[in-house]
Amino acid sequence: MLIELSNQECLSGSFNGPSLMETLRSLSPGEAASSKTYEGYSAWGVALHVLYFKQLVGTELGAEIPDYTYEKADFPKLTDEVTQETWDKLLSDLEATHRGFIDAFAAVSEEALEAEHAAWKIPLRKSVAWVICHDTSHNAQIRSMGLPSLKKPVKG
Repeated sequence: MLIELSNQECLSGSFNGPSLMETLRSLSPGEAASSKTYEGYSAWGVALHVLYFKQLVGTELGAEIPDYTYEKADFPKLTDEVTQETWDKLLSDLEATHRGFIDAFAAVSEEALEAEHAAWKIPLRKSVAWVICHDTSHNAQIRSMGLPSLKKPVKG
């Protein structure tokens, strides 16, 4: 059930409206990179942030995920190249990392989930549960940024 919920919140079928990926895919690269938002964050920056932590926890799970080619920081710097190609690559990396994370989570033993997540010094099961909630939290943040495209319903 947790896997199904995670897929719904990240990819499609969320109970809360458009999923994270549906929300992100509704934005143009320029709009995603804009920090002219209520909080001063950009959707692009938040997507990088979500990817960074999904990569971190996925790696701890032993997930087969794409190489992380962005700044290794909890809030990575945005690329200087704001194009459809770089935006599509980020979205593709985020989706592929999610799928690898889920595959690894589905295959991991209960015993392994009780082991310590080395980077955070907590049981791995807690970091897995957190990363799933993290998608939902940041999707809500992006949807509340006041971006013009998100002032109208996103088809999802």
